[in-house]
Amino acid sequence: MKQTFEAIWSHGKIITKESVNFKENTHLKIMFLDDQAEVGNSCQRLRGKYKGKLSSVDEFIRSKEVEKRLEI
Repeated sequence: MKQTFEAIWSHGKIITKESVNFKENTHLKIMFLDDQAEVGNSCQRLRGKYKGKLSSVDEFIRSKEVEKRLEI
């Protein structure tokens, strides 16, 4: 079973922001995500990786129209 919830680390304990229901002694795997750092770094890397390779919506539509004309 997978369940996602937000929590904070406070005085050596994990405090959930909303109520969660687990059976007593349930083993949990916890993945730490630093929202601020991850989002900023990921976007910057993607922008650099695909710079000049992604088209605008208008360019995409024009290229699809050209493809359709070639098929006819």
